[in-house]
Amino acid sequence: MLDSWYYCPNEGNMYPSLCVASWKGVRHEFEAGSKATIMVLLKDAFGNSISQTSEVSYLPDFKLYVLHENGSVASAPDISNIGWNEFDYVVIEFVVTIAGKFFLSLEGGNQTLNGSPLPLKVNPGCVLLFQW
Repeated sequence: MLDSWYYCPNEGNMYPSLCVASWKGVRHEFEAGSKATIMVLLKDAFGNSISQTSEVSYLPDFKLYVLHENGSVASAPDISNIGWNEFDYVVIEFVVTIAGKFFLSLEGGNQTLNGSPLPLKVNPGCVLLFQW
């Protein structure tokens, strides 16, 4: 008689190059001044998905770079919001400010995430300014 073993691995620390970045709703065209949202599926070194309930000791700072088509940096947008959604994706929001055709590079822990750079098109738009 063979003994059976039950093994349930725990997720490890995030491994940036295996994480998958994508646009929320596959939308990559925006109006200048509007909010853009990307989603990141976190993975560990073995390809296991990491959820918001996982106990991991390493979640890096995410950085965004808007790149010209030739690869030079056009801007580094500020992340306005970052959090988890109900499907265990990290959701990152930022405001697009420069009109044109670009790519969006997403890094975590100084490593480029899988799927990055993402295509990005920003159409001219109105920006409301306040003077105090």
